[in-house]
Amino acid sequence: MKKIQVGWIQNTHGIKGELKVRSETDFPNIHFKKGKKLYLDDQKELLISSSRLQKEMYLLQFVGYQDINLVQDWKGKGLYIDQNDQVHLKKGEYYRHQLIGLSVISEKGSLVGTILAVEETLGAQNNLRVETEKKEVLYPFIPSFIDRVDQEERKVYVNRWEEFQ
Repeated sequence: MKKIQVGWIQNTHGIKGELKVRSETDFPNIHFKKGKKLYLDDQKELLISSSRLQKEMYLLQFVGYQDINLVQDWKGKGLYIDQNDQVHLKKGEYYRHQLIGLSVISEKGSLVGTILAVEETLGAQNNLRVETEKKEVLYPFIPSFIDRVDQEERKVYVNRWEEFQ
């Protein structure tokens, strides 16, 4: 079973086993809902008993782990879902993990770098963090800058690359 990371445990919260979780998904309202199943780094299966949003972090508590002593070693670990539990996307939409590692090709046809990450801005758009030979570049992931994504070729074809050099 393939797993997809949806969160990162930042810290504990209080003494009743709540954890501060940074979302790594565009669908936290679905994946961090009470009753949903998540997996800890070590493949431990967890069932969410409570979930709430506080200051852009999710406070999650899991069934059977309502004590800080049971969860304090989880700080810094990832939370995952089964790949089959992903939200289905429309044509032309991609999960972050589908873009990371793809080659970036300029409008002139040259390889300019590799996608390291997909980063959110404050509501405007997502940016691709592209590693080039010289530096890392943030590049807008919006239709006017992206010609096409070819997952079979593992390439993203971009427009206007030279404006970011």
